[in-house]
Amino acid sequence: IIGGMSAQLGCCDRVRSATSPSSWREAARLRTATGRAGTIAATDAIVAAYASTLHAPVILTSDPTDLTPLADHAVQPIAVFAT
Repeated sequence: IIGGMSAQLGCCDRVRSATSPSSWREAARLRTATGRAGTIAATDAIVAAYASTLHAPVILTSDPTDLTPLADHAVQPIAVFAT
């Protein structure tokens, strides 16, 4: 369990270092554009904003209900698949 937790925290550090104030603003824009800013997690919005900076982004998620509307408002198409 400790190794798993360490790996998860390492992943969080990589995402944090890959984001910037402009991606935070994009995440806020995406949440607002869905009309559900109060019910969609900021973390989901950061994932969608980060994905929108990649070439041919794909998001695999157990919660497509929140990520799909975010992806629908991204500046480029993002494929969202339920796992």
